[in-house]
Amino acid sequence: KLKVVTVRALLHDIVLRFVPWMSRLNAWLLSVQLMKVIHTPSPDSIRIVQWVYHPVQAWVRFVFPNAPLVYECYDEYSFTPDGLPLENIWKLETELLGIADVTFATTSELLEKRRDLTRASHLIPNGIPAFFLDERIQLADPIDDIPHPRIGYVGTIRRPMHLSLLRAVFEKHLDWQLVLVGPIQNDVGIQTISDLPNVHIVGTRSFESLPAIIRKLDVGLIPHKITQFTRVMRPLKLVEYLACGLPVVATRLPGLLGLSQFVLFCEDDVTSFSSAVKAALDQKGPHARQEALEFARKFTWGTIAVRDVLPALEGVFAPK
Repeated sequence: KLKVVTVRALLHDIVLRFVPWMSRLNAWLLSVQLMKVIHTPSPDSIRIVQWVYHPVQAWVRFVFPNAPLVYECYDEYSFTPDGLPLENIWKLETELLGIADVTFATTSELLEKRRDLTRASHLIPNGIPAFFLDERIQLADPIDDIPHPRIGYVGTIRRPMHLSLLRAVFEKHLDWQLVLVGPIQNDVGIQTISDLPNVHIVGTRSFESLPAIIRKLDVGLIPHKITQFTRVMRPLKLVEYLACGLPVVATRLPGLLGLSQFVLFCEDDVTSFSSAVKAALDQKGPHARQEALEFARKFTWGTIAVRDVLPALEGVFAPK
């Protein structure tokens, strides 16, 4: 049985970077609240694992000092999305790597950079809930009124996206409809493409509805610029698209290059991008769809937990 608890802290993680002496007070407050939830007089009498996913959360180690600390690295935090270095974040991350009992990384590139700085490290890929594979999930949506072909992006619209390239492509192919599903970060410059008549910014959708939303598209896009931030990532949306049987067009992110059987790659120009989209539109068929589904099944959270996470955590729980 899963119990979800909302706890209160004195200061946010980001603020604590500037007043580190408050970390132990923050930790004490969280510890009191959590102990009331788990109903035990001592944290040593139960199996607690503290799990953090960003260097600014390193202070959490003070909540239960005797409990194992797991660090999950799913992005290159030491660079901005534009690829600019963040030396202060890398310093925090180096400290976190040194105290973590185990470090998980979502790509081999992220793992390799951190392997020698932590006690134990394992590759844990991004995953999807099993319901993404359920083709029976359907719903009506305003996207239904958008003509085909629908070339879509599902996810947070943020700075790594190559919006100027998207504008150039969809300005040339007005018969193609660009559908953007997801929240928009303030600094992304969405006005770069928002005035085009074939660009549809439809807003966010609930996570539970995403499989049905993705299946309304004809092609899934991963149109990221290549920077120090993106070159070590394998976007989660790849598996989400494939789980819904969608052909994928992407820029040449190094983390995707080994997946050419599922991804049509494009260069940083209109002609190459357009050719990849045309090929993807021609690729839809039962055989390609079945191959994509078989690949996605390897990355459900249940499969990842049994195959990758639990064996790695056995070492964390082993008596010292």
